[in-house]
Formats: sequence, structure tokens, C-alpha cells
Amino acid sequence: MLLSIGAVSIYILISYLMGNYTNVEKNVLLFAAILIPATFVNGILAAINLGWKPHAISYGTLAYGISS
Repeated sequence: MLLSIGAVSIYILISYLMGNYTNVEKNVLLFAAILIPATFVNGILAAINLGWKPHAISYGTLAYGISS
């Protein structure tokens, strides 16, 4: 978790600096930074579901796809 916080912080800093040099909106880059930890959490929860109830992985993937 600490590495993820550090990586997201570095990503936000780099995306803000590069957003000044490109025509990309900064809001899109910041939204992408929010999705980075959510992607890791999804992978962790999918692995837990696969080990506990193999059929639950499809329900979790469906719910994640709808919510994001």
C-alpha cells in the first residue's frame, strides 16, 4: 500500500508536469491516477474470490465493470 501511494504521488506529479507540455486535459490524467489503486484492489479481490468461491469471480468482474 505504501508503494502504491508513492507511485500514485509520482504519477500525479509527472502527469501534471507533462500536462503543461501536451494538449491533454489534466483532469483526465488525475482521474487515471485514481484508477491505478482501484485496478490493484480489483486484482486482489478477484484472487480472493477465485480461491474461496470460483464462481464468484464472474460476479465481481461484472460489478467492477458496471461501477467503473
